[in-house]
Amino acid sequence: MLKRKFIVVFVILLFSFIAAYVVTYTNDKLDRLNPFVKEQLSYAVVPNHKNADQLRGQALVDAQRYEDIQTYDDKGHENSYLLTFTGYDPSQKYVKINHKGKWVYNIEYITKNEFEKTVKP
Repeated sequence: MLKRKFIVVFVILLFSFIAAYVVTYTNDKLDRLNPFVKEQLSYAVVPNHKNADQLRGQALVDAQRYEDIQTYDDKGHENSYLLTFTGYDPSQKYVKINHKGKWVYNIEYITKNEFEKTVKP
């Protein structure tokens, strides 16, 4: 009887720790599947390169990998998390991001005017 209670308590604790870990440390793959996370549009400023046409090979790939980018929702408020995604034009500076939590579906480069209409500096 004591052994059975120990096993039940152990299983409950194990599931509690797993649930706490999943809730606390969500990643983009979990956000994609989570029905409670809504798909949204956000806006961001990304690093750009003035001489992007001179980049070749790995330098070009690295220039298009944007890591830990602060984003803003469609009302201009900062999102509470940072996004990591890849781009396709290292000479551009402003992006509109279609994402679900940290899972990025796609990005679109926009003009400075479009960015400033949404996000007030």
